[in-house]
Amino acid sequence: KRGDLQYLHFFFAFFAVIAFASEVTSSMTRLHIITGQQGMHLRTLRKFLIHQGVSGSLSARVQENAIQALRSHQQNVPEEDVQLLSLVSEPLRIELHFAYLHPHLIQHPLFEAWLNESDTLLRLLCHSAMKVMSVSAGDILFSRGEVPLVPQMLFVLKGSLGYTRDGDEYEYLEGEGWICEHVLWSADWIYHGLLEAEGQSSIACLNAERFQQLSGDARFPRIDLWEYAKEFLRWVNDMNDMQRSDLMSMEEAISIVTKVVPGFGRHQSRNKLQSVFW
Repeated sequence: KRGDLQYLHFFFAFFAVIAFASEVTSSMTRLHIITGQQGMHLRTLRKFLIHQGVSGSLSARVQENAIQALRSHQQNVPEEDVQLLSLVSEPLRIELHFAYLHPHLIQHPLFEAWLNESDTLLRLLCHSAMKVMSVSAGDILFSRGEVPLVPQMLFVLKGSLGYTRDGDEYEYLEGEGWICEHVLWSADWIYHGLLEAEGQSSIACLNAERFQQLSGDARFPRIDLWEYAKEFLRWVNDMNDMQRSDLMSMEEAISIVTKVVPGFGRHQSRNKLQSVFW
């Protein structure tokens, strides 16, 4: 009996080792395939750049950016690559988008006020009007004088963005920052500065057209969006061209919201009477 027991122990240990070795081999094979695919993509990119006669310095920047994007893709899987999510019910996907996007959206006091009234519109905004974009160090998101091709308000999820109007002094946006709210309320906004990624960063983009479609019919007991839009544009128009910027401080945002939302206070969301940039 003792011999039979030892035999059974040996038998199970043997198959455990075999299973472990098989899993390691399978993982190494998958890694080899992925690494091989990435190497093939990079070689194709290099051939393209050479064929197009791209200069050495620009070619190096493009390749470095592609490598960073690959690394970011491995660490932060884009939603469109998660095939199973397409099988998840629509209500659950609305809940999912709201869960990871609304904490950044409500850094702006207007959206916090909406949440205090009702989360219905915020859920729709997070689900159908926002997308997440990854950028790498040195990427230019827009430049002074450009007309937005796709007007979007931007929220920083991870990383840091640098904004400058004159090319000398930079203001930096991080996890509680937003920029370009102006495109939500003005159809002819032109960028007044340059926005650049300081490092690998993730940004949530709120599409202005979709925002206007969803918010156009919204009715809140204490919030008048038209009044807010008028106050916002009045604030913009009170500045001259030298003062005008794509940024807005937290203090300025609170000042406008308190004019149109009776009883609004920031004590619900910690003390944020500070600039959204440093």
